[in-house]
Amino acid sequence: MATAASTASSTTSPPHTTTMSTHSTELVKGSHEFTVAGYSLQKRNGAGHRISSGFFEVGGYSWAVRFYPAGSTKDQEEGHVSVFLELGSTVVEKVTARFRFRVNGATASSWGQFNDFTLSSKTWGYQKFMEIETVESEYSTTA
Repeated sequence: MATAASTASSTTSPPHTTTMSTHSTELVKGSHEFTVAGYSLQKRNGAGHRISSGFFEVGGYSWAVRFYPAGSTKDQEEGHVSVFLELGSTVVEKVTARFRFRVNGATASSWGQFNDFTLSSKTWGYQKFMEIETVESEYSTTA
């Protein structure tokens, strides 16, 4: 009895790869209370004098408040305090945030637009946040 050798050719298809990805935007809310003790003494240091809060975390990012009791620049129209939010995190490409500031409960800014904080634009805020006279009246009513 003769046997026939069978030569079966097998074809293998290339492996099939399936991938997936998901993008999720997370909204995180937080607040930070920053008290400036001796406001009137700090104001005497003039425009450009900055008082900074300690860094705090919201949404996994490090932030600080920059407060200028007599305004942030000498060139700006006098009579206003300036306040800014600064991104302290350095290993991030872009963080989008919306914020507002208050002085003893008085809000001079509503919820503003969303701002993109980047390594080249780490600070957003208000040069003319509130008139110094208003701040002083708010400060003296709660002291």
